[in-house]
Amino acid sequence: MTRDLVFDHRARQAAMPVLLHHSDSSTDKSVLILTPSEMLQYAIQFERIADGDSETLTLLRARMHHDYERRQRYGPLGRSL
Repeated sequence: MTRDLVFDHRARQAAMPVLLHHSDSSTDKSVLILTPSEMLQYAIQFERIADGDSETLTLLRARMHHDYERRQRYGPLGRSL
């Protein structure tokens, strides 16, 4: 899965493609829908996990910065418009 998370401002929710792994080793593509408060909650939890590993935290922050710059340049949907 290569597409990034997309935020729908009208619906006030984010959609993130995910790959579900089943116990029989099969997989299915799906979409995880998150509210702004859920996005914040998970961001905090991911940062806590990464705090123990400074290299991981640095990579996560760099990715967030890159995504922010792309949104500033191309709008909330990135280059998909």
